[in-house]
Formats: sequence, C-alpha cells, structure tokens
Amino acid sequence: MAAPLAGKIPEVIVTILWIGGENMDITADAFPQLAASRGGTGGALPDTGSLPDFRSGFGAVFYVPQQVTDVALNERGARLTCRADAYENRLTHTHETAYTIQTPAGQAQSMVVDVAFWTDRIFRVTLTRDGCYRDPYERLPADCRMLVGQPGHVQLEAHREKERLRLTTPEMTLEIDLDSFCLRTFSPAGNGVFSQRRPDTPTGDILPCAFAELHGEQAAFEALYLAPDEEIYGLGERFDSLPRRGRPVDFWNKDAIGTTSPRSYVNVPFFLSTRGYGLFLNSSAPTDWQIATADASCLGFSVLDDQMDYFVLQSPDPKQILHDYCTLTGFAKMPPVWSFGLWMSRNSYVNWDMAEQVGKELRDHKIPCDVLHLDTAWFSSDWNCDLRFSQERFPEPEKHLRALRNKGFHISLWQYNFIPPRADNLNYPVAAQRGYLARD
Repeated sequence: MAAPLAGKIPEVIVTILWIGGENMDITADAFPQLAASRGGTGGALPDTGSLPDFRSGFGAVFYVPQQVTDVALNERGARLTCRADAYENRLTHTHETAYTIQTPAGQAQSMVVDVAFWTDRIFRVTLTRDGCYRDPYERLPADCRMLVGQPGHVQLEAHREKERLRLTTPEMTLEIDLDSFCLRTFSPAGNGVFSQRRPDTPTGDILPCAFAELHGEQAAFEALYLAPDEEIYGLGERFDSLPRRGRPVDFWNKDAIGTTSPRSYVNVPFFLSTRGYGLFLNSSAPTDWQIATADASCLGFSVLDDQMDYFVLQSPDPKQILHDYCTLTGFAKMPPVWSFGLWMSRNSYVNWDMAEQVGKELRDHKIPCDVLHLDTAWFSSDWNCDLRFSQERFPEPEKHLRALRNKGFHISLWQYNFIPPRADNLNYPVAAQRGYLARD
C-alpha cells in the first residue's frame, strides 16, 4: 500500500510506504537517491538524455539525406552514400499557432547508409557519418552482447532502374528511392509493408532519417510510415496499455512503482507491426519513441548516439517474426516448471512466522502454490539491500528455508538490482573501496 504525502520536495513527489503496519520515513539519509532538484545538494536526478530537447529545442541542426550520390553493391546489399542537407529548428507562427519549423541552414554533409540482408526475411540498416560503424559491445563477451546472431544464407538479386534500386529475396523486395532516399519493402505479392516516412510540410512534427547536433550532443533519428489501421505492440513491459499507438515511450529504466503507470524497468527495443514486420533497434544508448504522437501517420524513434543500427524482420506471421528476432538476440532458456505455478506474496511478510503461516494455510486449504516471495522486510533495515537476512525477524534462514522446501515451497527474495549508496549497507563500503562502482 502507498499513501501520498501532502508535502513535496521540489520536482520529486514523496510517498510513504506502509510496511507491516508501520510507515517509513522517506529521508535523504535513508534514500540518498532523492534529490531536492536536478544537481541539488540532495543528490542529482539521473540525466535521461536530451532527445526531447532535439525534437523541440531551438537551434538543433538536422542533417537529412536528400539524395543518394553513390551506390556500391555487395553480396548482401548495398552501401549508399547520401548528400545530407542541413536544417535548423526554429519557432514560427501562423494563424495564431506556434510550432517548430525546419529551415535550411549551413553546409550539406554526407551520410553513409549500409543495407545488408541477414536472411531472406531480415535486413539491417546502419547509419553513420563516415561509414565506420562502431560496435558498442566489442568489449563484452560474445554471449553477453545485445546482438548475438550472425548473418545466414541469402538469395539476393539486385536491379537498378533509373532512380530506384531493388534488392529482392524470395520473401520480400526492398526498394530504395535514390533521388529522395527512401526505403520501402513489399511482400512477394507486391503489397507495401515497411516504409520510411518523409515529411509533407517543413514543420518539426515528423523528424525523418537524420543526424542531429545540439549543444555538443549528437543524436540519430528515423521515421516510419504508420497506416491508419496499423497497430504497434512491444517495447518491453509496460502497464499503461498493450497497443503502443498514440503513446510516447522513453527507454530510461525507472521503478514502475505499481502496475498502472507507463514507467518501466524492462525496456526492450523491439516492436511488432500489424502490417507484417518487426523492428529491433540495436542500441543501448538513451532512446525515444514517438508512435503516432506528433503526427498520426508517423512512428519516430531516435538514439542519443552518433550512429543508428536497426533490423527489419518481415513476415505475415507474427510467430515467425518473434522467432527471427530471437535468432538476433538469443533464445530464452525454458524456466523450471515450478516457476509457472502460483506465487504468494505481500508487501511484506515481516517474519518467518507470517510466511510459514501463509504456507500452512495454503496447504491446509489444498491451494496449489509453488513459490513464497519475501519482499523488502527480509532485510534488517527495510529497502537497505545488503543480501543478509535480518537476525531479529528472519533468524536461522537455512533451517526455515529447508522446512519450507520440504513442504514444496520455493522461496523468492526481493532486492534492488544495485547496492544502495548507504554507509550502513555492509556491501557499499567494500564495493567502493575495491572499485566495483560506476563513477560516471
């Protein structure tokens, strides 16, 4: 249960959490992550990136590819060198309406777009300034990377007709407009599936494929066409609605604090479209998605990075798209059978007696249950995750865990996925002394 507190620390709404009938004091000592303000003495709020500033911030310069100036074919696709014209965000008014407009600005630059088929149903689009792709996972072990798949066999044919390049496999045709730079795909029957979106007006409602610069930061943007009857699903665990159309989505991990907000700590850069394709954005940089928000016909996404890398997976069968996605990022192992059973929990069981009484009543009433979940109170100090059972409320953990296991219960333990930065957390000073903590 949570009850709102009337007072506020500026920019942070404070909540009292009721644990075992007693309220906790929310203080800077107990929760050093609280901040009086961004950069204030209470500790800095995390910087979620400046992608919204690029969209609405005046002075952001976008380099938008307008024409393909060189085509270099290869066995998997093509390398396209494009002329990218510069446009700057400005504020304008018309009919008493204020909005941003992109006006020509500065010298044109070049952009390199690599299009490579990984299978007959999957192609990869990589955007860089100079054609030098930087692997963000190169220092990680192979099995820890976001992208673990490898290209497979492809039956590819290339045809160039005037200002169009067509790359065809048995499963799709990718058409590239060389005069205006636009990627589109078609099914074997000729039906349109995937398409980049180019703006119809100079307003900033649609930010097409581009690189952008603002206050020394760089970002990459992409925009796709959304059909009137098209729906988008995915992008991780979210609690506002299953369809994503009409909703902005940011990819900064947050505590959801319930099951009714759009906050999420399970962000997955993959979505499914009802038009018959999926898209996997291969980036761990701060990411922003605008799905039919500023413009109902546009799905826009951006990364706070100097390159963009995404995969398009095309099939009329959603099951096939999910399978193909797993070939890129890895297949999940099957959890044990007991994990699919009933889990029993509350916020929180405050001692062994309470947890064991719940287990006894479940068995007495013949209610199938596989897991008892102990929330935050199993620590000596609530929320202070030191991975040690409270000796007062949860003594002799081996003995009690063994007894519950003999009754058919597995035990799940709640914890933060980080070490709370507190002097009274036994793990924190050790981690700080040994250099285990991120420092920037």
